[in-house]
Amino acid sequence: MMFPPRQFRIWWEPSFSTGGGSNTAVWKFRFSSTLVTAAGSDVTVTGVGDGAGVGLYWTVASAATLDGDTFAGNVLANALISSNGGLTIECGRLASADANVTLIADSISIGCGTEGTIGFGSGGFDQAGGSNGQVPEPATLLLFGSGLAGLLAFRKRFFPVA
Repeated sequence: MMFPPRQFRIWWEPSFSTGGGSNTAVWKFRFSSTLVTAAGSDVTVTGVGDGAGVGLYWTVASAATLDGDTFAGNVLANALISSNGGLTIECGRLASADANVTLIADSISIGCGTEGTIGFGSGGFDQAGGSNGQVPEPATLLLFGSGLAGLLAFRKRFFPVA
């Protein structure tokens, strides 16, 4: 659904509950201008089964200002994405093509499960690929550094530079 160019404000608390228990329900909203949510508003999703393949996308041609308490889904904007603070993004991402994403004391939940009313799986942004590498412990680095220092001292003692 494409909305005509103008600033759109969400003054009510939309709850997308037409998933019917489907694990693959997807909602896509395209705004040809600005998206602003009202202070204290909640955008939530219910009735989506375990949420393994569910997605909610807010595509904005200009800027997005999220002033509500709770916002569900992925916001994809061409310009600035901002919040006045205290926002909780449930199971979603914020991505701006040309500007900053400014958050003030906000939280973003990337892990989505079946708890509560939100269940989006990965929110449509699956991270395919291998596992993360292990990060060495500080003791391992200390041992490696000690061994390297010992080798340098050995070299300096037995192979002096002329």
